Amino acid sequence: MDGPGRVRVKLGEEVRLEVAADRSDEVHVHGYDLYADVSPDSPAVIVFTADVPGIFEVELESAHLPLVELEVAP
Repeated sequence: MDGPGRVRVKLGEEVRLEVAADRSDEVHVHGYDLYADVSPDSPAVIVFTADVPGIFEVELESAHLPLVELEVAP
């Protein structure tokens, strides 16, 4: 597969993202403007309600590395 995979969640659903990485960086959920630090010793955990519909990229911010696309739809 080219690029990140896509995960679909229902509008209004609680989402929990847990990201492990081999470098220190920041995980960013675009569109929701949510951030969490990640390091080799400490995974990032982001929990939120998917209350905005659309397709949103989740990436390692400093590395500009796309991790997944989050599709929020009814």
